[in-house]
Amino acid sequence: MYCEKCGQQLTGNTRFCIRCGQPVPFSEPPKKGSNKSVIVLAVAIALTALLLIASVTALFLLKSNEPDEPEIQAVSETEAMTEAPVQTDAPTEAAEAPAESKIKDAAAFSGASASSVLPNESGYSYGAKNVLTSNNSCWCEGSSGYGVGEWIKLDLPEKQRLYGIVMINGYAGTEKQYSYNGKLSDILIEFSGGESARVQLKVPSDSQRRTAQPIFFDTPVDTEYVKITIESVSKGQCADTCLTYVAPYKLDE
Repeated sequence: MYCEKCGQQLTGNTRFCIRCGQPVPFSEPPKKGSNKSVIVLAVAIALTALLLIASVTALFLLKSNEPDEPEIQAVSETEAMTEAPVQTDAPTEAAEAPAESKIKDAAAFSGASASSVLPNESGYSYGAKNVLTSNNSCWCEGSSGYGVGEWIKLDLPEKQRLYGIVMINGYAGTEKQYSYNGKLSDILIEFSGGESARVQLKVPSDSQRRTAQPIFFDTPVDTEYVKITIESVSKGQCADTCLTYVAPYKLDE
């Protein structure tokens, strides 16, 4: 650097010319790396903006591709037991189950027998005829296991057309008796004409143990009896399976 007035060579930090005293113009030298810092900051801001735009776009596309969740409709346990009867797989021509308003009790079963019966205990009997009335008594099979293969046969006073039966499963006397004993789960229903149907029963909770479960046949059956064989069991605390009540249904013609 040189003095503008006399041409004297000057050092970088001189404020006045050492020869003529002429003031030397002063300007603050630029800070090292300042331009680089500005460029880096600008790049960082741009990358952040791009990442934000990409994230929002991806989230929108993901949300738009999600399937709509189906509406869940709650059904009370009582409705499930009374308004959704189990349908059989009778090997005859299919027919719609009759409307509930057109069904009434048929002639009551006139008798009952069983493959086995639990012996009387403490003054209580567990015979097959107990299922003919809903007075908190029950039939209890008397096999050494849970009763798979045991059966109960319910006779009608005469041959008649049935559209279904109604059952109270398990020993519905008290909650303790109900939970303690086994309940029927899968059953085979047979009729005097050779027809048959397999049914998977609903097993009510303790509070719904006295709820009657209707079983409508896919096809009406002309029969002299109904035979129910236990094919599987909902186990209780003891190896005794019980049935409280069974009654026939027929169409109100």
